[in-house]
Amino acid sequence: MVDAEKVGNPSGALTVAVPGSVNRFCFILPTQLGRCYIGLTDEKAELEDVPRAPESDVQWILDVVNQGLQTNLTSDDVLGAFAGLRPLVQLRSAVETGGSTADLSREHLILNNDGVVTVTGGKLTEYRLMAEQTVDEAVGDPEIRAALAARPTACRTKEISLVGASAGRSPQTSGGIARAHAVASSLPASLVARYGAEAHNVLAASVIPDGADSVAGLDITRAEISYAVTHEGATTVGDILDRRTRIGLVGADRAAAEPVAREALGACGL
Repeated sequence: MVDAEKVGNPSGALTVAVPGSVNRFCFILPTQLGRCYIGLTDEKAELEDVPRAPESDVQWILDVVNQGLQTNLTSDDVLGAFAGLRPLVQLRSAVETGGSTADLSREHLILNNDGVVTVTGGKLTEYRLMAEQTVDEAVGDPEIRAALAARPTACRTKEISLVGASAGRSPQTSGGIARAHAVASSLPASLVARYGAEAHNVLAASVIPDGADSVAGLDITRAEISYAVTHEGATTVGDILDRRTRIGLVGADRAAAEPVAREALGACGL
């Protein structure tokens, strides 16, 4: 992550081709608080509970994107970095030929071993398709199908809006007050951008006071910190700041927001 001013305050994503490759790119993607995400690498890595971004990977990304910029980014411009691990399906043929991870398929694979259905690989952007095909595999198994109390119907996922997509489909939590579309002008814009029609519910569900107030001058409300605990499964400060909100990417922001995270955890007895 870098300051957006360093790269000309882009309003859209910039992609830069990786030298020597016909299908790999690095990107610069504007995000909140006048900052930009820059990524990404595709390297083999050891399994870790908390993956780290090696300095060599950071420098490699900077070297690539600098080819498309008039300025020259250095490691001093990096505000924060994070890494994630993506499971890829590797066929025996790929092992034998020693292909790179960038050459491996991003398609998911569904396996059924004696009624235990597993889905692996794939991309988060296809999670609905993955879920549909996994359930189809499960209900197509004779033993699983025989154990069901009712006959399964055709999948409806393509007809169902995501939570927050419309007030009509909101789950009506917090006393049935999903009215975000009617009151959006009175809600923080960043809250509506993240939660859509659920924005009002997020405020109403806050277990700490002054839910609409921002946290340490950041574009996140106190209610969102609370919601991470009450509705999104966060049980630690790290869950809230490093995984749910990504505030922890910048050390100073993390330190400033930590008291509110602890307040929300304490309100829930954690």
